[in-house]
Amino acid sequence: MKNSFIYFFLTLGGIFIIFLINFLNENINEAKSYNYVGIEKYDPIKYDEKHNIKLLFVGDIMMTRSVERKINDLNKKFIFPFLNILNYLKSFDYVIANLEGPISDKGIKVGSIYSFRMKPEVSEALSKANINIVNLANNHIFDYSKIAFEDTLKNLEKNNIKYFGNSYEPLIIEKEGIKIGFLGFSDFLKHLEVKENKIGVALINSNLSEIIKRKG
Repeated sequence: MKNSFIYFFLTLGGIFIIFLINFLNENINEAKSYNYVGIEKYDPIKYDEKHNIKLLFVGDIMMTRSVERKINDLNKKFIFPFLNILNYLKSFDYVIANLEGPISDKGIKVGSIYSFRMKPEVSEALSKANINIVNLANNHIFDYSKIAFEDTLKNLEKNNIKYFGNSYEPLIIEKEGIKIGFLGFSDFLKHLEVKENKIGVALINSNLSEIIKRKG
């Protein structure tokens, strides 16, 4: 009697599995033939290897204080910290970092005791290391006042480094017909919020609807 029950349930389970396989096959075939309106079909030519955009997001860049002292002690240039990973960095189309402080030899310290200011040569080193996009919306970018901030923009532009976070407008890059937008926000420096005709940083706690209005 016990064996009969086992045989019955095994047979029932087998029938269910066969039914399930047939059901899945029918739905898969139907899905393959379904015309998804508004969804772009995969195009192996359009999305082949040469159309890929390789992005690398890294953390803070702060090449002053103990970092700068170590580079000077070794009698090296600012490219030194990147030498062992230079080929890796250059394998990406864009390397994006947070610029934790101004790159300038101008301005006066207006931040806390933990204030950062990097030498102008740092921008050249970043460019050579393929760090070609930086975020400016952070709590240290105005450590040496508006003058150093404006000089930072000049040093970045001179070395073909793009930046974002100083505006509610996104930084848009385009490569191989593909557009990518970058936005950066700070939770600090509320008194230095970027506004019309006033330099500053974009704030994370700004009303989202206001940001959308600014975008138009």
